[in-house]
Amino acid sequence: MLGTTGDVNVQGEIVQILDQQGSDTFVEVLRDVAFRLVPLEPRDAAQMIREIRGLPVLEGTRGQPGVDFEALESLLLSVSAFVESHPEVAELDLNPVFAYPAGHQDGGAVAVDARVVLSEAVPA
Repeated sequence: MLGTTGDVNVQGEIVQILDQQGSDTFVEVLRDVAFRLVPLEPRDAAQMIREIRGLPVLEGTRGQPGVDFEALESLLLSVSAFVESHPEVAELDLNPVFAYPAGHQDGGAVAVDARVVLSEAVPA
């Protein structure tokens, strides 16, 4: 799951927050989520993915290969850039996001569903 929330006041400035989460179960039970301010830098995307508690699942378990970390990082950076260039986006949720191993025929990271909420007033 990947999402953004706008209109968050951080030290007097209204900003966009990007969050990256494990599966819904991990989020509910383990509070497994990472947050960063938009815009993200490449190191932010890499850190977000690697700091969630569900990291061992992404690295591969039970004989399954790990996911394409570069593809997940690219997706995080793309969402960050999209939200930054579209201030009318108040919220954006991608859920689920399927993360495949590098070189998989279906691609590295694919958002299956998206929800976008637009703000009533575009920030100046």
